[in-house]
Amino acid sequence: MSECYLIGVGGTGSKIVESYIKLCAAGLGPSNLWLGMVDQDEANGNVARSKTAIENYQRLRSFIKKEGKNNIGFETNFLKTDIKTNPEDASWCPLPGVTPTLKDVFSYDLLNPALKDTMDCLYHTEDELNLPLDEGFRARPSIGAAAIISQMNENTPFWQKLFDALDEANSGKEIKIFLVSSIFGGTGASGFPSIARLLRETVKKKNITSGVKIGGALMLPYFSFPKPEADEEKQVAHAESFLEQSRGALDYYSRMFEGEGEKVFDELYLAGADPLIPLKYFEKGGNNQKNPPLIPEIYACLAASKFFEKQISTSKIYHVARNNSMSFSWQDLPSVNDNKYEVRNLIGQFTNMSLAFREIYYPFLTTKWETIQNESWFSLLIRNENVDLSDDEIQYEIEKIKLFLDDFLEWVSTLIFNSKGFENEKISLINCEQFSSLDNTNKFGEVILHDKLSNQQISNFQNLVDGGNFPSLAKIFISLNYPKKFKNRSGLGVFLGELYDSCNAIESRDRND
Repeated sequence: MSECYLIGVGGTGSKIVESYIKLCAAGLGPSNLWLGMVDQDEANGNVARSKTAIENYQRLRSFIKKEGKNNIGFETNFLKTDIKTNPEDASWCPLPGVTPTLKDVFSYDLLNPALKDTMDCLYHTEDELNLPLDEGFRARPSIGAAAIISQMNENTPFWQKLFDALDEANSGKEIKIFLVSSIFGGTGASGFPSIARLLRETVKKKNITSGVKIGGALMLPYFSFPKPEADEEKQVAHAESFLEQSRGALDYYSRMFEGEGEKVFDELYLAGADPLIPLKYFEKGGNNQKNPPLIPEIYACLAASKFFEKQISTSKIYHVARNNSMSFSWQDLPSVNDNKYEVRNLIGQFTNMSLAFREIYYPFLTTKWETIQNESWFSLLIRNENVDLSDDEIQYEIEKIKLFLDDFLEWVSTLIFNSKGFENEKISLINCEQFSSLDNTNKFGEVILHDKLSNQQISNFQNLVDGGNFPSLAKIFISLNYPKKFKNRSGLGVFLGELYDSCNAIESRDRND
């Protein structure tokens, strides 16, 4: 079994990390995973959300995968991945603390005249040497590369875990490291190749001849945003310059793989969008930079899972794209394990379970449980398993489960509602309008979950996932009344496991029987 490491570099990398956690919840991640983020913008809203997502995932997994207590079982796809990251150590800022500039990084005022002249040739004195870097590298990869290379070393706690893992390759373990970032922007564009090259150099210095694989996914331009205010134009990224920056970067990456050049990546994936997906607002950085998840980022997530799961091929660069520019469906998403229905079925199953729990079963586990008299599912899966719903701690955990599942519903809805490149584009994945709506008053593209499904929406539950053969709420209810009850499940994990299994695609369930 491989030891897997995923590192998101820059704001886009942090967004992909958050989405990857959601895919791990649905069963599309590896068995074990260490997650990390590199961003100069310490207050970045996407970084903060990813840290929260890690913490919530680990907390719920610890509660429902505990042998002999509330165990849903370790063989289930539900929260399959063991995420080992300490949320407090999940991110690394190359230049932490007070507002730094590139002058501060290299102690410019202490340099001799010749080195000062070199710095002045490489960087514009006002626009680059004195640029405040507390909110990132502002689409200037040359600044980011200098800052990251100067600060990255194995004595830094964030990197120590990774460098220690490299040593384990000499004892026979396979170590797989996957980087994700944008090819445009500042931190990501500069950090992606710099980090990969330094890792590869470290492998050589440690005389590691096999067992370490380095892969990556680069996001080509896939979104745009409004032009910044005039007083910020010199200090921020410009969407219209993304394509030009990407052309130069792609030329650079092509040279990395040509002829006798250094082999930095074992595999490299590219993904983008045409037309660009328009975002409704602009933020230069900080905690207001909370861009919504977008479908092209799912390509990077699935590329990471593919890299973690399979043997590395001799090909070095992958390019993935959809079939029809006017629409998007499950068929346009690549699989992880060569099962063309895998992504649809696992995301669909988790979505169905989340909505069924929220709409039907949560009330009976919290406020209505005392009124249940002869419900077979309740007797078999709750009472017979000695789940004490009068216990405050159990009620607290049930509320946490609901919040976690609601968060997944919000994520998948936000992803779909915000990913249209143009008004009439059809996205046929999850029919999110059945249970949510876009909050038009919110500039971040957030959604609102409906308080209650209508009778029509309840009857249409089995069509929630486009193109899939999933059960109705009635069939799910029947399944819960005739459970299989796996021996290794216990406590509240019995009910959760049976509910999750009952929401599986019908064709997948038939193959498993």
